Amino acid sequence: MQEAQAKRRQSQNDLRVLDALRCASGPQTAYQILGQLKKHGVTGPTTVYRALHRLVADGTVHRIEALNAYVICTHPTHGTATTFVICELCNIVTEICDDRISAQLRQSTRNTGIAFKAASIEIRGTCANCLSEQPEVRI
Repeated sequence: MQEAQAKRRQSQNDLRVLDALRCASGPQTAYQILGQLKKHGVTGPTTVYRALHRLVADGTVHRIEALNAYVICTHPTHGTATTFVICELCNIVTEICDDRISAQLRQSTRNTGIAFKAASIEIRGTCANCLSEQPEVRI
């Protein structure tokens, strides 16, 4: 099913949204993307949201719930659980693909009566770059 969706021909707006995300230095909100696409005549947020919806559905883009923003998928062959590590200071997002996480979640949900389908896990913390820029805390 996902393979069939991934073969969907991307529209011009989809490609513009992807290009805006590729050029960005971090996650982008729909309105940040819209700001970049105004030079291409895109003026309505619904155009961006529709493109994002299609790109998320085919696995090309991920929505980061904690930031209400979007990033390009860096592991296009990932399994059913995607983990994102988010720096709370600079908002950089790193995608982790680990099949052991999917297996553990599947095992943990087995007795709940809900068949595990997919998961998106968001872990917040501070990246090494931001940690190195913080002054030392003295106790």
